[in-house]
Amino acid sequence: MKKISLIFISIIVLCCSINNDSEISFYISPSGSDANPGTLEAPFKSIENAKLSIRKLSPEQRKKNITVYLRGGLHKIDKTIVFGLQ
Repeated sequence: MKKISLIFISIIVLCCSINNDSEISFYISPSGSDANPGTLEAPFKSIENAKLSIRKLSPEQRKKNITVYLRGGLHKIDKTIVFGLQ
């Protein structure tokens, strides 16, 4: 019974690992910095910087699901943000 439980847990961990590798996330916060890597712990400050970071991804990385999260607060935008095909 313990062996079956261990195998089941291993399968769940493997599935979760595969799922996490199939997506890329960036975070933006009004209190962030564009010098940050855009992670939850160190978010970007601007949407524009997230857009530029996505453009720098490899073609293989761009095939993954990419999500940009706006953290709570007031996000000031100085100019219109345009999302093109690139």
